[in-house]
Amino acid sequence: MNSIRGKIVAGFLVMMAFVVAQYFLVDHYMGRSREQVDQAINHNYAASSMLSELTITGQAIRRYEKEYFIYHDDREGGAKYAKEWDDTYRKIEKQLGLMKGNPGDIFSKSDVTQFDIWQSELAVYGAEMRKIRAGVEQALSQAVPAAIPTRELNGQIRIGKDRFAVLLNGAIQMERQKAKEAAAAAKAISTNFAELENALLWVVGAGVVLVTLLLMRLPRAITNPIDSLVAAAESMSKGRLEDSILSAGIAEFVILEKALERMRITQLAMIERMKRKA
Repeated sequence: MNSIRGKIVAGFLVMMAFVVAQYFLVDHYMGRSREQVDQAINHNYAASSMLSELTITGQAIRRYEKEYFIYHDDREGGAKYAKEWDDTYRKIEKQLGLMKGNPGDIFSKSDVTQFDIWQSELAVYGAEMRKIRAGVEQALSQAVPAAIPTRELNGQIRIGKDRFAVLLNGAIQMERQKAKEAAAAAKAISTNFAELENALLWVVGAGVVLVTLLLMRLPRAITNPIDSLVAAAESMSKGRLEDSILSAGIAEFVILEKALERMRITQLAMIERMKRKA
């Protein structure tokens, strides 16, 4: 049997369930956003930044290489650019070592494997460059110093340069890929928040409808049985005793309905006895 209390409790339970559903909906979308932010910022942007620094350093060492070839026969100028090249080479080694260490897991396993290849290519380039510098030093140390034409030096470094290009071009391509992935993640975050906004609009709309329905039904659960009993009592007061008091199916009014029904039956019996006596 229905009861007003039961309907009120059910209404509040529905509202509580609705609030809990809202919480889980927001938590779901916020969880997705956190993952996307982590992917976009903590991974792709950080990786792209490190790759960009490696690319800049790689371009710098090639510049020092060219400057050394131009000024190799100038002791002071050659020594200056040789030192710049050595410092930049060590910097690249350090950058690759840091990237291989993969701080914060910002790189994938395939990326780290690529770094191993780049280290090998860097070692070949370094060995070729040092071999050329040793030849230059030997030529300049002769009784009659002999400068080596820059074109010839450029030809000697070709193998090392081609191997170093694997590192440099690979870093450029990987940086672009990480930047694309970061942009895609940023777009996904924007889409996710748009979906969350739409979902919340639907949830708020559904909440308004639910509250409206509850406000319409709960008062009726109280007023309808009362109106029915008032009408029955008024009918009895006017002598209309033929119609039974029908139960509204509400637990709180069962006793009152039964009392009115007994009163109706009693009055009807009394009227019948009076009629027989008359």
